[in-house]
Amino acid sequence: MDLKAADKISPPNWGAVERKLGGNSYGAMFLLEVDLEINGTVQTTRSAHLARQQPTAIPT
Repeated sequence: MDLKAADKISPPNWGAVERKLGGNSYGAMFLLEVDLEINGTVQTTRSAHLARQQPTAIPT
């Protein structure tokens, strides 16, 4: 049996993240962890390492 689910994930409060890091969040490595409970059993799924990308300026 296949089951598919979706949820919208919002970006974190980067100001709070930078306060916890004690500096800039650009270039830091992060993991996205999701806890799934299926039939009373919790499983944690982790992403590959992710880095916050600096926005690029587009000349106008």
